[in-house]
Amino acid sequence: MVFPDWDMDAQFVVDEVHGALDFDGLVSSHPIYTQVSTPDEINEIFDKINYNKGGSVLRMLRFVLGEETFRKGVVRYLQSRKYTNANHDHLWDSIEQELKNESKHLDINIKSLMDTWVLQMNYPVVTLHRKGKTLSITQTRFLRNPDAKDPLKYISPFGYTWKIPITYTTSNEADFNKTARDVKWLTTTTMDHTDTSFPAGNQENFWIIANIQQFGFYRVNYDDANWNALIKQLRTKHEVIHPKNRAQIINDAWSLSKAQQLKMEIALQTVEYLDKELNYIPWKAAVDQLDYLDQMLQRTDLYGEFMKFMKLKLKDPFNHYGMDDTNATHIESYMRSMITRLACSYGIDECNRVSKRLFRQWMDNPSNNPIDPDLRETVYCSAISQGEQEEWDFGYQQFKLATSAAEKETMTKSLACTRSTWLLNRYLNIAISPTEIRKQDTAHVLSYISSNPTGRTVAWDFIRNKWDYLSKDSNVLSTNIQTLELEPEHSNKR
Repeated sequence: MVFPDWDMDAQFVVDEVHGALDFDGLVSSHPIYTQVSTPDEINEIFDKINYNKGGSVLRMLRFVLGEETFRKGVVRYLQSRKYTNANHDHLWDSIEQELKNESKHLDINIKSLMDTWVLQMNYPVVTLHRKGKTLSITQTRFLRNPDAKDPLKYISPFGYTWKIPITYTTSNEADFNKTARDVKWLTTTTMDHTDTSFPAGNQENFWIIANIQQFGFYRVNYDDANWNALIKQLRTKHEVIHPKNRAQIINDAWSLSKAQQLKMEIALQTVEYLDKELNYIPWKAAVDQLDYLDQMLQRTDLYGEFMKFMKLKLKDPFNHYGMDDTNATHIESYMRSMITRLACSYGIDECNRVSKRLFRQWMDNPSNNPIDPDLRETVYCSAISQGEQEEWDFGYQQFKLATSAAEKETMTKSLACTRSTWLLNRYLNIAISPTEIRKQDTAHVLSYISSNPTGRTVAWDFIRNKWDYLSKDSNVLSTNIQTLELEPEHSNKR
C-alpha cells in the first residue's frame, strides 16, 4: 500500500460509505445498474449511487474474496474484455473463474450475491438480538423516511432482501481483524446463529458489534441493552473498539434515530465520550451528525446548552492538537483542521485568540503569510469575524492579489464571516460588480453570506431588492442561485 499513514480505507468509510448510505436511504434512489435509452438519462444516473455505493459494494466484495483474489479477478476481467465492451456480469464471471483457478470455495455464487446489491436500490438494516447463546439476525429495508411514497413505484426484483456477509465480535474477544472465514451469510429475512462463547445469561457489560470495520454496505441495530453496553465501553475505554467501528456506531445510531428506529437519547449518548477521542475517523462521523443538530437547534432556546456541550467536547482535543501543524502526518492535519474549525466556531477563546494574532502578523507583513494552509479558512474567518473594517479591507485586498484559485476561494468564504452588517452589504454590492468579482462567483458570495447568522436577513433583503438584475443575468443564474438556501428560516450556520 502506498502512503499507509494516510489511512485511506478508514477515510473511505466516513467519506464514501457513509455518504452513500445516507443518499441511498431515500425512496427516490435507484439501483447501481440502470438501463438508459437517452443521453439525458445517462447524465441523471451519475451520482453517489454509481460512485460512492458502487465503490462501497466492491470494497465489500474485496473483503469477502480477500485482497489477492479480488485483485487477480479484476486483472482477469480487464484482460478478457480489452478492446471490447463490458458489463458487470463480465466482472462477476471473471471473479468466479479466478476462484476456480485458485481452487477456492465460497459459500455463495458471486453473481447471485452481487445482483442483490447492484440490481436493487436501497440497502438493509441488520438487527441483532441475543438470547443466551443464540443470536437472532434479521434484515429489513432501510429508509430514512419509512412513510415516504415512491413516485416511480419501483419494484425490487429481490423483494428488498439482500445476501449479506455478517461479521461480528464481542467484548469477550474484541477481535476487529475478521476475514472472509469469519463471515456468516444472511440470505433470508432472518436466521438464528448459535455461539457457544456467549455468556449464558445477561451481562451488563457484554456487547456485540456487527459489520467489523464496516466492510458491509448495511446498517446495524441492536436491542437497548447492547447499545447501552457499547456506550459504556466508549465512555470507559473507547480504544477497545476499532476506530472504523466507533465511527460506524455513531453514524448508524444517528441515522436509525432519524428514521425512528432508535431512541434519540441513545444516539446522543454515542457522542458523549468525544472529549476523550483523538482519532479523526470517529470525529468525522460525529461532526457530520452534530452539524445537522446544530442547524436544527440554532434558533431555539436549546442552542446555548448545545454550544456549552460542544465546547466541553472540543476543549481537550483542541488542547492536544493545537494550531501548529509542523511535521504533522496527513491524517493529523485533517484532524487539526477540523477541530480548529469547530473550536473557533463554538467560541473556544484560545482558538480565536491565536487566529487573531496570526492574522495580525500577516497584516503587519503582507508578503509573509504565517498561517498554515490547512488552517487558513478557519483563521481568516475567525479574525475577520472578530475584527472591524481594517481586517475586512486587508482580507479583500488579499483576495484581489491572490494568484491561486484555492486561496481566492478561501478568502471569498472568509470575507463573508464579518459580523458587521454594513460590511456584508458592501460585499454584496461588490459581488454584483463584474469589475470586482466574476459574475459566475456572485452566487457563491450570496451563499457564504447567507450561511453567516448575521448575514441571513442581509442576503435575503439584497436578493429581493436586486432580483431584477439577478434574474436577468444568465451568468449568475447559471451558478444555481435558485437552489441557494437564502430565506432566513432555511439558512445554515457558518
